[in-house]
Amino acid sequence: MAFQTASGYGNLPNGNFSSVIYSKKVQLAFRKSTVVGDITNSDFFGEISAQGDTVKIIKEPEISVNAYARGTQVSAQDLDDEDFSLVVDKANYYAFKIDDIEEAHSHSNFMQLATDRAAYRLADQHDQEVLGYLSGYKQSALHSKAGAVNDVVNGTKAVSTAGSDELLTSMKLTKRFIWQHHNDFCCRSFDPSSSTSTWCNSTTNSNSFPCDDYLTHETFDGSTAS
Repeated sequence: MAFQTASGYGNLPNGNFSSVIYSKKVQLAFRKSTVVGDITNSDFFGEISAQGDTVKIIKEPEISVNAYARGTQVSAQDLDDEDFSLVVDKANYYAFKIDDIEEAHSHSNFMQLATDRAAYRLADQHDQEVLGYLSGYKQSALHSKAGAVNDVVNGTKAVSTAGSDELLTSMKLTKRFIWQHHNDFCCRSFDPSSSTSTWCNSTTNSNSFPCDDYLTHETFDGSTAS
């Protein structure tokens, strides 16, 4: 019983007049909003839901537009029929158990609560993996930060000039390390694919002091590193 009893007071000594109440409402954990569904498409899911694990997708042909003047001899271009493969090679699962007696006599619907949470966890993992992949990185484990450079091509590259991380050079992120030394700053850009780094500006951000002599060391995402 939560209420205190004065010394020498003996009425209802076991405190059974005040019962413990279990709320029918449940405290839900804070959830992030998923975004991958809004920036990607699922146009081909229906074609592979019943059978198969690979879909061949033909790319839209590129068309050249040329200036025309009266009397110009028009030349027709040949159309490309390039394709790439969408390979379904990853799957995740969840599993929990509820006994019939537990379900029948519980004051809360644990089946619904667990199912809703599992759906969110699947969607959250999907977000983490896809967003990491679009940045050229991969996870070392489910629900972990995508911090390792992706070096595995899933299926075939949609663009043949893409690297082993399936990104074009113009799409790659550049890690930038910033050291603060008293009132000065130095900065280096790091390319994780080649493990090389260069000074951001050789004039204004030169290495005027030992780089291991710094107060803070931050990466492009704001996390402090050592």
